[in-house]
Amino acid sequence: NGFYLSSLNCLSCPIKWSSPLGSTSPANCSDSSIFLWPDDDWKAAIEQAPDGTSVFLSRGKYTGACNLAVSRDIMLMGTMTDGESETILDCKSLSRHFHIDGATVTIEGVTLMRGRADDRQRMGSSLDQEGGGCLLATGNAYVDIRDSIFSGCSTSFSGGAIMASASCVALSRVEISGCSAKVHGGGVFIESESTLHASAASIVDNEAAESGGGVFAIFSSVGLSRSEV
Repeated sequence: NGFYLSSLNCLSCPIKWSSPLGSTSPANCSDSSIFLWPDDDWKAAIEQAPDGTSVFLSRGKYTGACNLAVSRDIMLMGTMTDGESETILDCKSLSRHFHIDGATVTIEGVTLMRGRADDRQRMGSSLDQEGGGCLLATGNAYVDIRDSIFSGCSTSFSGGAIMASASCVALSRVEISGCSAKVHGGGVFIESESTLHASAASIVDNEAAESGGGVFAIFSSVGLSRSEV
């Protein structure tokens, strides 16, 4: 238990996407692309997107209880200007943002604010369903997060921002701050042979009531490259 560092990358996890690096130009889009604005029914559109869909979110703030269940392989792209995200998903501490189960998902150029996971969101009797204030990855999911920010997320269990169980999470140029957990992993909690790989990431100013203010890993592997925890 505790915080285990290794040089292991997510080599065993499938990488199915090649990101257009924040561009929302139609020239980068396939026939399975959809474009959404804050006034759209964006939650239903994301949950119902078929396998292989690229979802482009325009600039603006998307608010309310999110709690999106994603079980298909999709790419979620925000709008970026000069390297800064202009797409904000704010759950207002009503729910977590995403539960990704058994899917390969890329998230890029998005600011994720005020997600919360607690007893009210339990699915079945598994305690791990309470964790991940912003994002919960389960069922051999692969989640690739790039150029994004997690801020002000919390959980009554573990993983203030992110929790992964038997899954792989890759962070590239990601900032996680101001998140908290009442048990372990104020920023990130991984368990059950999960893998976390962080490159040029900042996981700072988070807190956990018991241990692992930044990252807590148990029976899992963590690889850090040019990152601050």
